[in-house]
Amino acid sequence: MSGREVLLRALALQGAVPQDNIKAWATWKREGRSDKEKYEDDYTLDIGTKTLSLAQSRTSIGTTVWDGSIVMAKYLEAHHSKDLAGKSCLELGSGSQALPGLAAGALGAKQLVVSDTGDDIMALLRNNVKKNKKATGGCKVEVRDHFWGRDVAALGGPFDWILVAEFCYIDEAMQPLVESIKAMSHSATKVLCSYGRNRRSEKVFMEAARASFDIKEVPMSEWHEEYRDNECTLLLLT
Repeated sequence: MSGREVLLRALALQGAVPQDNIKAWATWKREGRSDKEKYEDDYTLDIGTKTLSLAQSRTSIGTTVWDGSIVMAKYLEAHHSKDLAGKSCLELGSGSQALPGLAAGALGAKQLVVSDTGDDIMALLRNNVKKNKKATGGCKVEVRDHFWGRDVAALGGPFDWILVAEFCYIDEAMQPLVESIKAMSHSATKVLCSYGRNRRSEKVFMEAARASFDIKEVPMSEWHEEYRDNECTLLLLT
């Protein structure tokens, strides 16, 4: 038995996955993957009839794919394909992979802005947007450098959908993130947030977001049936 198999079994016993879904969960879960799989190999994921292929690197936490972004992308596929069709979408803190945002593009969004900051992250992000041009089809995809809480003029907007995945790392960044979300929202904007076990700033984010939004935790029963993980959380802000 490999080290990863041992780790996954331990996580399953700890309740990290519904017991009737262990086999499917083990095929996509990023926990315990080798450095080669996490940082050198392209990450691929089928979204509808399209396949996204994303280059990764070991530069930072923002240059590899995390569980929360996978869960969000497959949730969008399972339940919001019709809602995204013809809509505008912004991903904040997309990292170099922008998996949820590119999934939205593949599902029929008409406009997508993916945003982050940092030279290494942005260079790989631009590469991944080009790499997936066929998958995102007729969606107009733009890459923008944005530091949460600062000037949002370059982002355009407001947007119909705002996506934020794997973001609960730094307490001081949570209020600026909420400010960027507010600035890019209109009265009917849907804001979808997700995170996995790295959630050290969850409480700070929730307190900041509740001041401006209604927050609903999306029950796991509504997630894609093969992409459910008790270590992940999905939130819908309206």
